[in-house]
Amino acid sequence: MLHPLAKSLSVSPEEFAIQMRYLHEHNWKTITPSEIQKKVPCKTLVITFDDGYYDVYKNAFPAMKEYGYF
Repeated sequence: MLHPLAKSLSVSPEEFAIQMRYLHEHNWKTITPSEIQKKVPCKTLVITFDDGYYDVYKNAFPAMKEYGYF
């Protein structure tokens, strides 16, 4: 069972996919953390994860790939 704090800091794979779809439909672009120092256009963001567990790859990667955020 997840600790309440951990649960409040995470989203389900379904919710993550909804968020990625929203960003894509509203023309948000992604950059890498190293590109933050450059001048970036509006509607630009960095997607990060706190850990490198397999579930991030299994659950987040497909949605990111589908919407071009990989």
